[in-house]
Amino acid sequence: MYIDPKDIIKSMLEAEEYSFAINQHNRPVLIHTTPSGNKKAYQIGGDGWNSGVQNACASLTGIIRPAGQREIDSYFEAYASSKKNQVYTWTRTAQSGNSLIIESGDAEGYVIRLKNGEVDIKALDPEIIFLCTDISLPYAEITEQGDISLFDKYFNNIHPVQRFLLLQLVCYFICHPIKPDSNFPILVLNGPEGSAKTTAAKILKLIIDPNKVLTQSFPKNDEAMYMAMSGNLLTIFDNARVISLAMSDTMCGSTGGITLKKRKLYTDISEIIMLIHGPIIITTVHDILTQPDLISRTIQIQTLPIQSSDRKTESSILKELTADMPSLLRGILDRTAKILEALPNAKASHPERMADFSLFLAAAEQADDVGEGYYQSIFSDAMKQLMDANAKENEIICAIRTLLTQHQGEYSDTPTNLLKKLNQIVDRDIRSKNWPRDPASLSRKMNSLKGQFLSQSIKFERSKGSNRIITISKTNSEAM
Repeated sequence: MYIDPKDIIKSMLEAEEYSFAINQHNRPVLIHTTPSGNKKAYQIGGDGWNSGVQNACASLTGIIRPAGQREIDSYFEAYASSKKNQVYTWTRTAQSGNSLIIESGDAEGYVIRLKNGEVDIKALDPEIIFLCTDISLPYAEITEQGDISLFDKYFNNIHPVQRFLLLQLVCYFICHPIKPDSNFPILVLNGPEGSAKTTAAKILKLIIDPNKVLTQSFPKNDEAMYMAMSGNLLTIFDNARVISLAMSDTMCGSTGGITLKKRKLYTDISEIIMLIHGPIIITTVHDILTQPDLISRTIQIQTLPIQSSDRKTESSILKELTADMPSLLRGILDRTAKILEALPNAKASHPERMADFSLFLAAAEQADDVGEGYYQSIFSDAMKQLMDANAKENEIICAIRTLLTQHQGEYSDTPTNLLKKLNQIVDRDIRSKNWPRDPASLSRKMNSLKGQFLSQSIKFERSKGSNRIITISKTNSEAM
């Protein structure tokens, strides 16, 4: 027996627990008030919506024809738009005054609240609306006592210093909602084949943002990037081989948020907003970081080879994680709450490009009562090592170092003559496709490498005016 779509529409309109609105991305949503009084939203026609329709007509027997489903979708899209009621929907975490609210997936709709250094696992906040999908999973049942030391158990093939930095990043991702002023460092898990990079990434996903889809392939364009990140607090791209220049720029934009606009289907003027914003983890065996702008926004963690005698199957590891998760997650939330309590009074003494993370580490220093700048210096050293390693492999910087050696540490000339000199140093047969083809290209590339020049103690200046001169020099007394 088929159900008349009009009966379903009538049932949903009469249900007191349902309302309709447009969210900040111009998407029509159904808002469901849960038994606890908290609210969840489902994009009309999107993931989770069909479940909402089925729940709404649970008292009706029969099935919905595909054409009937389309009729229901079209009706409520128009209905939600006509209400002219705009709401803000959050993904997994939200900011509510001085509290952090986490959507736990609790059956009754309770949320987790972090406030004043404390964790409330059965909290109410009806003002917050979480956008839900069918692929999002609930957090584990959280214990009263946490054990953050369990973190080391699952990442024991990472150097202790880097493992500490990874833990701080986990806390940072959990407590930073996707909102206009949020900034997220990109995490790259790099290591040889068989060093459990993918398993480590899956564990991080299950801790931070449990989901049926744990890893995805690296996207080829902006729209694919949006589709991959949509509905996720944390997105994992597994086994990346190369990052194109265009996608490198998109990755940079994702750390602070970039917006795409697209016309709705079957319309000429209505637009939807596609936001590319949120934490990203990339796993790779390759040196995929080549652009300084992306490097300065990236934290790279090395996974070490695993001895055959220590190797476990992924299924056995995830089974252990399921048993440990309630205590591990509680330990991470307790630590995060303490850091958030200290955050308003924290001041970064070693701010890096991702200054919000430096400030978060400063708050962690206060929470742990360690010396000012101690944790921040770990982050700064990691960033310097990454920039330095990339600079030493950059062919332009290597050529300039050779040129400065030939000219006692300083050289000034026009971009045209400078390029001629560099072309003499680097043989045509070994130049990469990124080698500058003309003076203007050289100037642009050198300008983008300013941060890496500094990491190599090289000063780069360009004069203004009709007779442009580039001056490069060693900034210290070391012999070239």
